[in-house]
Amino acid sequence: MTQALACLTDARNRDLMDAMVLAAIAKWPDVPACYGWLALDARGAWRIAGERVTHAGLAAFFSRNYEVGETGEAYVQNGPQRAYVTLEDTPYVARVEASGTFRRLPDGVAAEAAAVWLSDDGVFYAELEGRLARVHDHDTATLAELLVAPDGAKLADAAWDGWPASRPDAAVRFAAGSIPLAYADATTLAERFGVVREPAGAA
Repeated sequence: MTQALACLTDARNRDLMDAMVLAAIAKWPDVPACYGWLALDARGAWRIAGERVTHAGLAAFFSRNYEVGETGEAYVQNGPQRAYVTLEDTPYVARVEASGTFRRLPDGVAAEAAAVWLSDDGVFYAELEGRLARVHDHDTATLAELLVAPDGAKLADAAWDGWPASRPDAAVRFAAGSIPLAYADATTLAERFGVVREPAGAA
């Protein structure tokens, strides 16, 4: 952990640090990137060298300065240095809000889903702001409660008999309208959205 933190900035002064990020990029544009220390897990939590980040200020700094590049590699812009992020699954994690919309982790953006999928191992995924997000496992039951049959009635438990060999025709009913439920595995979705779970320099 100590060595990893040497590669990342102490973000105790978060407001100053965010201002310094932009200034540092302009002043030192060619600082080598950092690979292999920083990770985002399947619940949207930050990890350094495998250990969960519990310092609220440091986690917030990472989240505010988090980006997904055009090539699909996620990173935190840490001053003049990019700290590339190893992903346990997707670059974002979705929490289901009471309104039926989503809160995207780690950056906290509120978003409506453009599409929703269910994998054969029971994981929901959503497209939020054009990016793939895994639905937080604590919200699986909540999202399942929003599933409806083609006639708009709540989807009966019996509809899942034989799943995953047979998949019910269903939709997710949100306050703003319904979205058809699609089915896909994590690998297919990652390829479709260009997700890079392990940046090349981490090897």
